[in-house]
Amino acid sequence: TAGVSGVTSANLDAINSALAVLPASTTDTTAELQTVVDAYDAVLAAADGTAANATALPTAAQYTALGVTGLTGSTATASANLLGNLIDGLSRNAVDTVAELQTLADAASAVVGAASGGNVTLAQLQALGITGATADNLAAIQTAMAATADDGSAVDSLAEVQALVTQAAAIFILSNYDGTNTTPTTGDYTAAAVTGVTSANLNAINSALAG
Repeated sequence: TAGVSGVTSANLDAINSALAVLPASTTDTTAELQTVVDAYDAVLAAADGTAANATALPTAAQYTALGVTGLTGSTATASANLLGNLIDGLSRNAVDTVAELQTLADAASAVVGAASGGNVTLAQLQALGITGATADNLAAIQTAMAATADDGSAVDSLAEVQALVTQAAAIFILSNYDGTNTTPTTGDYTAAAVTGVTSANLNAINSALAG
């Protein structure tokens, strides 16, 4: 045997998917192989289908050890945090190939990158389970993300990203209201962090927005 521990019938295919994409030069010692096994075990342990219950999440270095790319540089920790937060709520079969991990890592990295002016797609936000983003308000969402800290620390959890998207989407509705499109609700004002709007004054305020 290779002297590698922790490989079972339950994680074998996942580990093999990592070996298939890694250069032979990074898996030609027992220590390197053990690093791969330990890294994937960390991913699978987090992915138990119950959100926010993981006691430890995989690190950027562990994702990289599996052949997942893009989690490097000054935003590596933020991207790994967001990715781990997502994986924590997924089931094992959603992350048991490196290809699946890479898709999710790309989405997490794009969101964190948007904090410093990069682009994130609608599909990537949806891959993270974020709701409220549309093709129409995506630019507004990206602008809101770009206004946060460049290191991604304000968008390194699903809760933070969802809150930002919800607020940006609400502001988009309000700022674009012209009297003929989507009519703002009191909920939209609340989501936009605007206070003082009630059912009693909503129509009056909306008439002012419509010009």
